[in-house]
Amino acid sequence: MIVVPVYSLVFLVLTMGARCLSRPFVVKNIRRIFGTAVVGMVGVLAVLSGLQYSAWAAGSAPTKFLLAPHYSHWYFLQYVGWRFWAPYFIALLLGAIIGLLAHWYNKRHGGDLLYDDEPYLIALAIFLVGQPGWIVYFFGMLLLALLVHLGIATATWLRPRRFATTEYYRFSLYDFWLPVAAFVILIMQWLLTMEWFLLLKP
Repeated sequence: MIVVPVYSLVFLVLTMGARCLSRPFVVKNIRRIFGTAVVGMVGVLAVLSGLQYSAWAAGSAPTKFLLAPHYSHWYFLQYVGWRFWAPYFIALLLGAIIGLLAHWYNKRHGGDLLYDDEPYLIALAIFLVGQPGWIVYFFGMLLLALLVHLGIATATWLRPRRFATTEYYRFSLYDFWLPVAAFVILIMQWLLTMEWFLLLKP
């Protein structure tokens, strides 16, 4: 199933590259980019499901007897549903909820907390890392924010004159949502060797 993380990683890299080349383009088309990611993932998962069916049908016993007419279609659908589709359906649902909450909270505070496209970047990152990758991603972002704020606090304490104005205190995770997601995908094979991580898979 290496093709799924490869797709996610390539999509993240292309999006990051597009942001570097033309951030206004990404901001303007962020909804289309998010929709393209979802449609592309559906296509990848559909192909994987078809290949799984073909592998079972061409295989020897007992796999070919798990398909119709020997067995109900529901067994195969449940199998590919939980193995292929569920991790990204859960992540899509969670990403959409968090993205909507982030958009609502930002709007409630006059749009001063996040950039206009940031809720979509958050949702995109959560969706592409899947379940349970989003858990590692969440704690990774939390740790990053904590380290940066500790660094700012330390620098302010050591050199108070240089950091006397409030402009030095402003920090945004805007440029980190996608790179951290890409990093989580890169270490996914290592994470899959850990029992606690496997227990979180659907």
